[in-house]
Amino acid sequence: MLDSGSQAGAYGAAELRYGWGNQFVGFGYQYIGVDTGVPYDGPDAPPDLGIQGQILDIEYGRGFMLGSGAANWSVGLRQATFDIESNNFDVGSGPLHAFQGIGVRGAFEIKMPMQGNGWSWFSDAGLSILAGEIETTARVILDCTDCTTTETTAVGVDAKIGLNYSAGGNAIWKVGYQIQYWNGVNVEYSDNIGTGRNEGTSGLLVHGPFVGVNLSF
Repeated sequence: MLDSGSQAGAYGAAELRYGWGNQFVGFGYQYIGVDTGVPYDGPDAPPDLGIQGQILDIEYGRGFMLGSGAANWSVGLRQATFDIESNNFDVGSGPLHAFQGIGVRGAFEIKMPMQGNGWSWFSDAGLSILAGEIETTARVILDCTDCTTTETTAVGVDAKIGLNYSAGGNAIWKVGYQIQYWNGVNVEYSDNIGTGRNEGTSGLLVHGPFVGVNLSF
């Protein structure tokens, strides 16, 4: 997983689905982890961000045939948390901005078979709107005199493209590339003088290769 500043990290996902006819309900989990990077070293070199995110989904959907392949749409609830930190003057000395929100998500997925047993390619895209807050807390030397909790509405857009593989059982393995953009999950400005003063909100872009698994029953 990479963020917009090309920091290294990791991404993992798992989903459990139960279907009947052309309908299904699903439960999904995603983990995002991006390394903190190097300490802040001046006004022209802003600190890299460390990101730990967890996303939970509950969805209902319907599938249908689309040419030689298949497609489905889904709607549901999404809950997301992002812990975002920066190294200001020393490692671990900056503020921690913790976003937490809950809301709705809609998604659309396409799957097309490939030559070769068990392989198909897929693409999917989703839109979510979450109501939540960004809470700023102190780490190490930060006294947090001006730390605040900011109410926010976060809009998330996500997309994936990749390959599915199934050996005929309940598990479908996935590998591909994904991108997520989240607006309103971080502060726009946070000071470096030790009081935690914040202004505005800002977005977060993460992208990179992924591996995941879906279990269907």
